[in-house]
Amino acid sequence: MENIGIENFIKSLSPELQAKARACKSNAELAQFAAENDLEIPTDALEFVSGGCGDSSKKNVEVCNKCGTTLSGVPSGLPKPSGSCKYCSKCKKVLISADWHIEKR
Repeated sequence: MENIGIENFIKSLSPELQAKARACKSNAELAQFAAENDLEIPTDALEFVSGGCGDSSKKNVEVCNKCGTTLSGVPSGLPKPSGSCKYCSKCKKVLISADWHIEKR
């Protein structure tokens, strides 16, 4: 079953990034591709990419690659790099998108 949200996401990319996105062989590869290229996957497509169609009571959450802690927004007063970033309260670090992933919890 094709996910319309994913298809629209891919079509919105430059031709070069479209080719790379279409070369991804799994949802995990597509999620990693998006993180490496600092791309935001639309909400309607996130469930598909993170392995959706499972327990609907679970939500997509951003998780630290190092310690597995659920991430939050960057607290005010801390330096925030450009692009998508989150804060890990356990590691006490601001993380760029390559340092975290999305899981269902």
